[in-house]
Amino acid sequence: MTNSAHQRVDLRSVLESSLEKTASQAFAQKLEIGYLVDDDAPDAVVSNPQVLQNILVSLLEFCIRNVHSGFVQISARTLLLYGNLYQLRITIKGAPDENPAHSDAQRPSSPPPRTRQLEELMAYCSRQAVSIAGRMTMEEGQESGYCFHLSLQTESASMPLASCRESFQPLLHYRQALILSPHMVNRELLLQQSKCWGMITRAFAKANEIPEDLLQPGAFDLAVIDSYWPLNEENLGPAPSDTALPEDLPVILCDCPGGQYPVVFQSAQVKARLAKPIVPSRLYEALIHLLS
Repeated sequence: MTNSAHQRVDLRSVLESSLEKTASQAFAQKLEIGYLVDDDAPDAVVSNPQVLQNILVSLLEFCIRNVHSGFVQISARTLLLYGNLYQLRITIKGAPDENPAHSDAQRPSSPPPRTRQLEELMAYCSRQAVSIAGRMTMEEGQESGYCFHLSLQTESASMPLASCRESFQPLLHYRQALILSPHMVNRELLLQQSKCWGMITRAFAKANEIPEDLLQPGAFDLAVIDSYWPLNEENLGPAPSDTALPEDLPVILCDCPGGQYPVVFQSAQVKARLAKPIVPSRLYEALIHLLS
């Protein structure tokens, strides 16, 4: 890496800050927004953080403007080539709906057109990508929505780990958590991160998927419940009226403006509210505060 602007970049922090910059726009459109990173991805890489964030924010903003319901996500995958050299691929995807329960009539039936706005976006991001030895591509043939890929070779770098990045967490180890989220990306992030900290977790998309024995006192130490948009209330499924969380079970609500929760859990003991988008650092703080 010879570019003087290249430096150690906290990969997850760049992804999180890109989401933070666009979250209010996404929520105004009633879009869910989140990210996933490979477990084996390095904590830091060598790149230009400003250029990297410019590309991500531009792609996120485009997806938010052009996808009117559903979700927008970032995912990062890495492949170790040799030594400390990695192939990094960051995908930004915007899709109208992640829930297969919705009828086909609610889904666009044709790929989005390649508009002038889209061509200009790809040209801008491609120029930016070249400056960090990367390459931009757009996945063609999508049934609906948009899918962009930024690929680059980069070196891993060492930097101090934040507390939430430590895999061994004595206060969280072997704690049992119930996760309820209708959103695939959020559900996977919550499951992935809690397991990384040594927690024992069960995750469900719908309230009526939770077995009755898991709603008994003592089954869990805490519950993490994700909000949903009123339009997608069926994502959580109808819950039997005679089921409810144990009254003494502490709950963390993942909250966003206008979000709602399943009626069966409205009497739960809400101990913390986690502002979305869900990021590991805030999730860690909420869990530590609740369990301390």
